[in-house]
Amino acid sequence: MARLYTFVLAALSLISLSFTHAEAAPEVRVGTLQFGTVNWELGVIGDGIDQKHGFSLKPVVLADKDATSVALLSGDVDAIVTDWIWVAKQRSLGRDFTFVPFSRSVGALMVDPAKGYKTLGDLKGKSLGIAGGATDKSWVLLRAYAQKTEAMDITKAVDAQFAAPPMLNELVLRGKLDGVLNFWNFNARLKEKGMVPLITIGEILPALGLKTSPPCWAGCSARNGRRRIQISPRA
Repeated sequence: MARLYTFVLAALSLISLSFTHAEAAPEVRVGTLQFGTVNWELGVIGDGIDQKHGFSLKPVVLADKDATSVALLSGDVDAIVTDWIWVAKQRSLGRDFTFVPFSRSVGALMVDPAKGYKTLGDLKGKSLGIAGGATDKSWVLLRAYAQKTEAMDITKAVDAQFAAPPMLNELVLRGKLDGVLNFWNFNARLKEKGMVPLITIGEILPALGLKTSPPCWAGCSARNGRRRIQISPRA
């Protein structure tokens, strides 16, 4: 956790350098969600540590991950935490974004052991909750894994429902969803309630031919320029 916090602070300090020197303490607006470890870290940094490093941190709380992307694209915030896949897509479209990695934490597909699911094939026709949106790296990798191991287009085989992590946890615990592809910190809460991983992202990578662990899964994204920079998490 200390290492993650250090990377977040370093990324924000880097963003502040893109502002004009005329500003004594440039304001860095970070789009964030009200849940998760990143929001906690921003609270710590904003308690005087930002001023010590030459900038003023202003968290902008948004409804979901898609809202943070829209805020960054529109210029309402200077940085967000997002998947490397999203940043790569923006760069392919000619948008000048910078990616600063800071986390290697990964998610997993969680299910109720009482339902007896053993493989992705068992979820055909079932409902699956997904955190992070349609371009979330875990969802993209799970789709590739399903195609390779089950010859299955999982986007058509399951009823995919995208929602915020807390809502997905609540729905799967109530039995309204058959599985949840959620972030690691929310999966930890599900484990406490008796849920188990059907497959983790760490297990998917070798099956897709990746022999070494990627250096990072999450990062901070900001737009390059005089007024703002973009950094993106998750690689």
